[in-house]
Order: sequence, then C-alpha cells, then structure tokens
Amino acid sequence: MNALFLIASAIIMAIAGYQILKAIARSQWVNKGNPLPALKIGAISKEEIINELKALRGRKIALHYQKTVHGVEKAYHMVNRMLTQVGAQCVDSPYDAEVVARIYAGQSYPFAYTIDGPPRHSKSYSINGECVPRFLTPAVLLGICHFLKQLDAERGRV
Repeated sequence: MNALFLIASAIIMAIAGYQILKAIARSQWVNKGNPLPALKIGAISKEEIINELKALRGRKIALHYQKTVHGVEKAYHMVNRMLTQVGAQCVDSPYDAEVVARIYAGQSYPFAYTIDGPPRHSKSYSINGECVPRFLTPAVLLGICHFLKQLDAERGRV
C-alpha cells in the first residue's frame, strides 16, 4: 500500500513540476522574447505560433546570414520562405526594414541569431539567442514577432 502511495505521489510531483517548467518557459517567451524553452517543452501551441505569425503581414523585414557557416543558408531560406508565406515583405537593405534578423554561427550551439532594429534607429532593444538547427526557424520567426510587438508598444500602437 505504501509503495502505491509513493508511486502516485511521484507521478503527481512530476506532473506539477512539468506544469511549473511550462509556465516558466511561457513567461520567458512572453516577457523576454526567448521562445526556445517554450518551443522545447511545448508551452507554445501550433495555433499560438500561427496567430503570432499573422502579425507579420505587410511588415518589412531584412534577413541576413553568415555565408561562411555550414547550414545557415538552408535556415535562411526556410525563414525567408515562411516570411513570404505569411505576407511579410523581405527587403535586402536593413535601412528599408522595420526589423533586421541575422543568423550566424553560435558559440555554445551550432547557430545563433540576433533580431534588432534597422541602423537608423537607436538599438534600445534586441533579441539574441543560440539554438540547434531544429529550433532555429521558429525561434527567429517568433523573435521577429516579439521584437515587432515591443516596437509597436514603444510607438504606442498596442
């Protein structure tokens, strides 16, 4: 009887721990623009990701990548294709864009990314992260969404 109670308690503790991790990961995405923890443990649903990407329609985004890093070009094309599919306008010059995303080699993980404003604006806010190839495309896309939300909030367009 005691063994059954211990097993049931362990299962309940594991579920509670998972729910706490999920809440922490979600708050990191909402507050800091870091979607990686939330993507890894499924704290963001596919529907939420699709809703986030709808906000990119009509926005001008410059996307650049470090050409000397193996695998980055494929990620660049995947992000670029997704931006085009959701109706964002991909521009070549960072001066014509609302947001600039860069993909390059990471130090701890294979890839890193930076999302910030165009050179004409002061860089009061930026998003930086590193990840494995599997999470690079959604991390960059969601990072762009989060950056634009912050930009709109600063401009009073909430």
